[in-house]
Amino acid sequence: MGAFVLGVMTTLAAANDGMADFLRFSEDVGPLSGKTIFAGAAFFAAWAVLGFMWREREIEWRPALVATIVLAALGFLGTFPTFFEAFAD
Repeated sequence: MGAFVLGVMTTLAAANDGMADFLRFSEDVGPLSGKTIFAGAAFFAAWAVLGFMWREREIEWRPALVATIVLAALGFLGTFPTFFEAFAD
C-alpha cells in the first residue's frame, strides 16, 4: 500500500502544481517530503487495519500475494519519470 501511494503521489505532484505545493513540507527536500510521509502513513495505516481485521484468522496467501504484487507494481510504475512526466503540466 505504501508503494502504491508513493506512485500515486508522485504522479499527482507531476500533474498538478497545487498538489506539488501541498506536498512540500520541507523547502530543502521539496514535494518528496510529503510524498514519503503520506506513503509511510498509508503503509502503517494498512498494516494496522489489516492486522486488526486478520487477527486470529487464517487467510489465504494467494490473494494477499497477488494484491501485494499488483499494488507494488503500480507504485513502482508511478515513480518512473517516463510515466509521471506524461501527466506533467
